[in-house]
Amino acid sequence: MSGKSGSGKTSLCNLLSGLEKVSFGNIIVAQEDLSTFSDSEMANYRNGMVSNIIQDSYFINELTILENILLAIKLQKRVVNEELHKQIRELFKYFDLSIGLLKKTF
Repeated sequence: MSGKSGSGKTSLCNLLSGLEKVSFGNIIVAQEDLSTFSDSEMANYRNGMVSNIIQDSYFINELTILENILLAIKLQKRVVNEELHKQIRELFKYFDLSIGLLKKTF
């Protein structure tokens, strides 16, 4: 996503990921109204439906981009296998980012 500074990119991402609540109106994702979610439901939604890379870097500098991604997945107690590695590589290739996958973040 791109746009001028102050145009609402971060606010939109925060609303879609449930990190901020709407002041009016509704946010509907996959036929679900996020404004009706309890804290527990919102945590489950964030854990299973969305992923954000925020503006400020919170990567572990000593790890590669791939290792940082895999660590986040492992922390969610999800299975990391060769199929997952393949999916990550395909996504990076699709977005023409493959060259950065094995680079350190600093």
